[in-house]
Amino acid sequence: MQPEELLIITNNPMVSKLADYEHYWVDGECKEVIMQAYNLVAAGHQLISHPLAGSIKPNQNSYKSILVSKLPDEVDIEVLKLVGNCLRKAEEFMENKIHLDLKAAYWQDLQLMDLDLLLSALQSIQEGR
Repeated sequence: MQPEELLIITNNPMVSKLADYEHYWVDGECKEVIMQAYNLVAAGHQLISHPLAGSIKPNQNSYKSILVSKLPDEVDIEVLKLVGNCLRKAEEFMENKIHLDLKAAYWQDLQLMDLDLLLSALQSIQEGR
């Protein structure tokens, strides 16, 4: 897929600076980003990256970026179920949210971790994996 075929759903300010990609900004935490991915998949957008990619749990990092196709097609019920399950799992994790009083540098580290996961997914797409 080419950059112009992708849409990044994100709440991460670092990701919003990627100029080659269209962004769907979510003003909220991880579960709100997954909810928006669910809504777009329900509208027929193809899920490109897993909503819970990586080993960082939603209660440990509020920043999340998910790739979907820019244009809708047919709804994939199995993928919709998968995203719904991810949303429920994120909600479970958020019940045990770790409230951290972090300095700005730490928030930037969390943003960078999410950005790194996204860039890895984009690289895999470009390499055809």
